[in-house]
Amino acid sequence: MLFPEPTFAGVVPVSIEYRIAADPDAGVLYAISSADTLYSIAMDGSAVTAIGTLTQPVHALGLGQNGLIAVSYNEQTDQSELRSVDTTTAEVTTLTTIDIDSTWFTHFATDRDNGVIYLFSDVGTLYRIAMDGSDVTVIGTLSQSMQIMDLGDDGLIGVAYNEMTQHNELRSVDPETATVTTLTSFDFDTGHWNFIFVT
Repeated sequence: MLFPEPTFAGVVPVSIEYRIAADPDAGVLYAISSADTLYSIAMDGSAVTAIGTLTQPVHALGLGQNGLIAVSYNEQTDQSELRSVDTTTAEVTTLTTIDIDSTWFTHFATDRDNGVIYLFSDVGTLYRIAMDGSDVTVIGTLSQSMQIMDLGDDGLIGVAYNEMTQHNELRSVDPETATVTTLTSFDFDTGHWNFIFVT
């Protein structure tokens, strides 16, 4: 396993960076509470609105082309699912099932311009998924491990820890081949970081 995080009965581990999404065009931040309430928060601090309780669980949240897009684990089917989230009602709709080759995925990045999301499993398989649920493509196995990624200027960008050198590395990911290239090595001021990453 590339990422030694705990899982609980097959459920995707949930942390704050997975359940928050920004819409800079609308000036709104969307966040999900531990009680599965969807909130809309104005970026200027002028309003905080509880939209409603999600109708299905969401484990990872991002900004899609038409509202919010999410990936979640379905305990009944033992599969991951692509879901949309209505930002006016908190209604969650399952768009498609995603056959991931491991118990859980580690992170995903949204590419709104091309209408897809990218995610990689904890065994390093990179997937491209159409936001409307019409296609799920296995791109390949990452050539180097990644801890977290997002959309960069030219493909995917992320950070990983190199156990051999004991340094953190900024790495790019080719979204067509899953080839990972190390761009630079650096050190955080502590031995670990909290995996929050913004591009």
